[in-house]
This record gives sequence, structure tokens and C-alpha cells, in this order.
Amino acid sequence: MGLSRSAKRWASTAGLLIIAVVSAAPAIAQDPVYVVTDLGTLNGTGNVFGYGVNGTGEAVGQSSNHAFLWVTPGPMQDLGTLGGFRSTAVGVNDSGQVVGYSTNALGQTFGFFWTDDGGMISIGALESGLNSWANAINGAGQVVGQSTTHRYDQSTARAFLWTKNGGMIDLGTLGGGVSGAFDINDYGEVVGSSATETSTCDHAYFLADTESPMEDLGTLGGACSYAYALNNSGHVVGTSSISGTTDYRAFLWTRSRGITNLGTLGWWSWAYDINDVGDIVGSAQTSPDQVGSEHAVIWIEEEIFDLNDMIDPQSGWVLAAAVAINESGQIVGSGDLGSAKRAFLLTPAAPEPDGDFDGDGIVDLYDHTPFAVCMDGPGIPPQPPEPLTTELCLGAFDFDGDDDVDVADFGRFVTLFGGS
Repeated sequence: MGLSRSAKRWASTAGLLIIAVVSAAPAIAQDPVYVVTDLGTLNGTGNVFGYGVNGTGEAVGQSSNHAFLWVTPGPMQDLGTLGGFRSTAVGVNDSGQVVGYSTNALGQTFGFFWTDDGGMISIGALESGLNSWANAINGAGQVVGQSTTHRYDQSTARAFLWTKNGGMIDLGTLGGGVSGAFDINDYGEVVGSSATETSTCDHAYFLADTESPMEDLGTLGGACSYAYALNNSGHVVGTSSISGTTDYRAFLWTRSRGITNLGTLGWWSWAYDINDVGDIVGSAQTSPDQVGSEHAVIWIEEEIFDLNDMIDPQSGWVLAAAVAINESGQIVGSGDLGSAKRAFLLTPAAPEPDGDFDGDGIVDLYDHTPFAVCMDGPGIPPQPPEPLTTELCLGAFDFDGDDDVDVADFGRFVTLFGGS
């Protein structure tokens, strides 16, 4: 599923020809595209950060130095630690398996794998390493991250793949000594960053499988690049330094086009996640000022939008970073709610029914036919034949919000009728 109908209309009224519809009325452009949910806290105080979301809207992150899992309608669940004082959850799959990292009683940090029935377990480290960080998990339960490899040399971190049955394997590097893995898709393809033989800085890489070498994705002309996420089409997002400056810009990499600059709101930008329909989320600075200038953003058809312009302006939120997006268009990240640092879940707002079933900008005979098929009320939810669905019927024609399409809705439909 990608962006909601209201999100696409918002983008259209902002002047972008991203979908083939007639421009909506100004009032639609002012309607919030997303509903903001405050994920709360574990103890009522402290900073909260949201880092991951799965396909059902379950979110993970950190609150009061502990990893949390949030399931609608809340509250947060404290996932505990590996015996230490701090833990952070960064990824969750549709089975509710959570990964992240935690300190243990000795102060060492290890990646963890958490399930509702098994709790939190350490995934260990490579060779004789004493630290690891789990960064992502896919639908099959494959975990990727970074691990040190030597007990006394903390500069030897390598990207890894871990499974519960197979343990941890080293994914190699681009020729340098250090690498890290940041995401894995459902096909087992991995992205991250690695030192190279010649570069003075890490480069983003793509790894097709554990039998293949890492592929250097290059940069936007600068020295460094970092790949943070990929979707099931193998499209990669991240950030890269640009030519002639130390500035960074978000990028999209595809096999056919290579690496592309996604632009910014004014200064640096970062792309943190991409879903299967190509919606990309991240953050961008609106000015060189490092304090308060970072805004959460979404790229729609590779055009950047400030997510703060797509929520209720009276909400009290300043969204700073959008870190994860699922296939329903729900977004998790962090921002400021008043004076507090809080985690948010953005859910696409349901558009108000407007009778324009086919989305051509006018209510006409082409909309009358589906209205007649949908009208099963009163008191009976629409049960139309395929390809129509109850959701489509209610979304277009349930003007009074009573979960049916009936004579009362027909009256409103007639007033909107403007074509022949």
C-alpha cells in the first residue's frame, strides 16, 4: 500500500504532478495528511526515541534508557536489558521479533534478539569480540549488524548476519578493515557501509547474498557514503558527502540509475528508510544551525516534503527525524512535543468521502455506477462484488460516517454531482 489518498492529494495541491488527478480544492491541501500518536514513556519522564515499525504498526525504540515495544493503543512494554543499565530496540518484524543492543552486567554491549515468549537473549559476537550491535531484522528472522572480532582491539568491527539456528557469520568488507550492516530485506540482501582499500572514508555497499562480495555503491562526489535501508526491490537509501564540500545529502540507489541525490530542505539530509512502493523517509536541516533545524521529511516520487507541514499545526509537535516507514505508510520517528523529546507514530489520515470514486476530479456518471453497487444500507456495510471492496465504498460514499452507504448518503452524493 503506499501513501494514502489524502497524502497524494496533499502533494498534488502542493504543486507536484506526482499522480494524474485534477488539483483538489485548497481546503484539502490544508487538511492534515497524518494523524500523530505520541508513543508515551516508560516512566513518565526522560527522552524517548522511535526507531522501527512493522507492518501492523508495532513500534520500537528507547525510553528511559530501556528498549520498548509499543502496540496500539499502548502503553509501552519495557523489554528489559541483558543485565546492564541500558538497552535500545531498533527493529521489529511482522512476527513481533525485536532486535537491538544492550549492556550486560560487565558493561559490555551485545546485540539482542527478543520474542514475547522467550524474552531477550544475547546474539554474541564474532570470534573473540566483546561487543556487537543488532541493527535490523527481516521477516525470516535474519538479523544484521556490527560486531568487534578481537577481545582487545575494538577497531576491528565487521558486518554480520545472525540467525537463531546458524549463529553469526562475518560478511566481509569492501577491502578495508571495518564494516557494518544496517538493513536486510526479505530476500536476504544486505546494505551498510565499509572501509575500502583506497578511500579515506566508508562507502555504502550492497550485498546480494553471503556467497557474493560486497558491491561499492559509490558516493555523490564526496569521500563518504552510508547505506541505511533497502526495500524488497533492492532500492537503497542513505546519505553521502557531495563534491566540493563536507555537506551530506540523502541518496537513492537503484541498479538501473545508480546513486541519485534526493536533495534537502536547505542543508544536510539523510534518508533512513524506504518501503516497497518507494516512499522514503528521513530528516533534513532547514538551515546551517545545528540546533532545531532538523525536520522529519518524506520523499514522494523523489520530491522532498517537510512532514511538519502534513500534520495538524495545533498538535504541538516539531517532528525532527522520520526513521522507519511500513507498507501502510505509517512512520515512526522522534521529535519535540513541547519541551520533551518524544517518539511518534504517524498514520495516514483517512480522507473525507467526496463521492469522486475514480479520482478524476469530478463527481459524474462514472461515480454513480459504483455508488449504486455500494448502496446496501441502512445498517448494512457494503458487500460489493470484486474488484470493489467495503473499504473503497465507505471511503468514497459514507458521508455521514455510519459505516454503510444508504439513502442519507445518496442525498449528499446528489449535491456533489457535477458531470454527465
